[in-house]
Amino acid sequence: MNAATNLILYLVGAFVLVIVLLETKVDAMFTGEIFIGMFILGLLLALFSAIRQTQKIIKQSPKQNEPEATH
Repeated sequence: MNAATNLILYLVGAFVLVIVLLETKVDAMFTGEIFIGMFILGLLLALFSAIRQTQKIIKQSPKQNEPEATH
């Protein structure tokens, strides 16, 4: 999956969770913890996507030959 697909899936899941929380009248104490967990999950998703995209770019870039040092 690419970064855009991960982001879309995360946003859809977050909106579904918000709707479920509003419909089920979950205790307010747990609602805050759930939103904090969603925020941290989003940050981790962004971090792992950035790492994966960086590794793809590094693999695709041609190796540059460094010139030999002369004295």
